[in-house]
Amino acid sequence: MAGLIRNSLNQLTCIVLPRLTRVLAVRSGLHVSTRQYGMVRDDSVFGPEFDNTPEIPEHDDLNIVMKGYDFPVLEKYARYVHRFVMSMGISSDWFPTPATKTQVRTFKPQTTATDKKYDLELYQRTVQIYDVPSTRLPLLIQMCQQNLPEGVELTVKQADPEDQIVLYVPDSDLHALTQQLNEMKRRK
Repeated sequence: MAGLIRNSLNQLTCIVLPRLTRVLAVRSGLHVSTRQYGMVRDDSVFGPEFDNTPEIPEHDDLNIVMKGYDFPVLEKYARYVHRFVMSMGISSDWFPTPATKTQVRTFKPQTTATDKKYDLELYQRTVQIYDVPSTRLPLLIQMCQQNLPEGVELTVKQADPEDQIVLYVPDSDLHALTQQLNEMKRRK
């Protein structure tokens, strides 16, 4: 009988009383945090409020550049990084870069004759992040490194306007017209 009473009192003090005090505190407009054996004051409610939170420095615009030969793996990882960045509350954009084509040849042993020829395409995806707090950047980089798939190269660098020049497809008609205009100026 004494064990039953002891268990009931233990449940009352550990479970029911903290819940009851929290409900009463919420109804009265107070913020109260509880522990297992009683109430603990939260300094943000009962103490003085200070508006001197430290200024967290932010990084300039950064590019997270991912390169790889396997397109589906790279595309899925880039989407994953972009979603993670957005879930951290960091504003970002992501864009593809045209593939870089490379031709690789193997030679027959001890000759200069070509044995096989391979066409490789290096794909690149870039996630550009803006105004990253310095407290969140190490977490973001660590997450990117830990979840980096095999065959994907990761680089984090400062955003450069020259990186986006590759995205624009040259207008061949405009280029031809400017050449004609330059030739006409030379003739005069």
